[in-house]
Amino acid sequence: MREGRTDTCLIQPDTPLRHPAEASLSVSALLALLAGHDARRGSRQQRP
Repeated sequence: MREGRTDTCLIQPDTPLRHPAEASLSVSALLALLAGHDARRGSRQQRP
């Protein structure tokens, strides 16, 4: 019997996104957006 998952992944933050429309953005920019951080300022944005 197997418990849990053993899958792992490696995040490469400097890698550009694959879709041509977003190729100018990096993985770290996307993660910062999802986390609510301003990647340029390095601060967390306030939610209303």
